[in-house]
Amino acid sequence: MHWKEYPIAFDGHNYKVFDTVGLKEPRLGIQEYLEAVLGARDLITRLDDEGGIDLLLFCMRAEQLSALLRMALREEGSHCPCSHRP
Repeated sequence: MHWKEYPIAFDGHNYKVFDTVGLKEPRLGIQEYLEAVLGARDLITRLDDEGGIDLLLFCMRAEQLSALLRMALREEGSHCPCSHRP
């Protein structure tokens, strides 16, 4: 998995933001998809070893949110900002 790190300072605190390849990219074949999943696991493990993760944010297009994912987000008490969209 490829990622780019962006150091960000906000309100007197320093953060590291990692922009990663999307797992739903149409150009990913099965091998690239598996590599992306393993890379995501490796990145999360590395960050956990370095002190943990405070926020894990998944961004996806509204049309890619399945009914199952929306239900899981609601059960976790998460806010799904696009739930009002068709």
